[in-house]
Amino acid sequence: MHQENFINAERIAGFGFWEIFLDENRVEASQNACSIYGLKPGQPLTIADIQSIPLPEYRAVLDQALTDLISGQKPYNVDFEIRRQDDNGIAVIHSEAEFDAENRRVFGVITDITRRRRAEESLRESERRYRLLAENAADVIWTMSLDGRFT
Repeated sequence: MHQENFINAERIAGFGFWEIFLDENRVEASQNACSIYGLKPGQPLTIADIQSIPLPEYRAVLDQALTDLISGQKPYNVDFEIRRQDDNGIAVIHSEAEFDAENRRVFGVITDITRRRRAEESLRESERRYRLLAENAADVIWTMSLDGRFT
């Protein structure tokens, strides 16, 4: 597979991959991972650089998830919010990773789930307002299917 095809597939699918080299205090991130985080592709990254991107309230959860992954206690599967480095925008990220104990590397993927999360919140709010209206209406509320049956 050509490198360009892989880059396009990653962009179309909306994910990016990253790898932490624990013994070298170095992180490599794909072009799309850099885009999701608001970083310049190809810039050298340390573990501290990457740890500064999530909002501070997620730091302990992410550190524990990484510790649990490395110790073999739990898979790394987390949602967290970041402040994008290029525009200071807030994004919701989902990340999954695996640990290669022999080479002391962590390999993972990230996906920007901001739109999905906002849509879910909007739907919950809409349902809450509908429920409030239905529970407090003084009138009878009913619906009818297109074929004329009361539902």
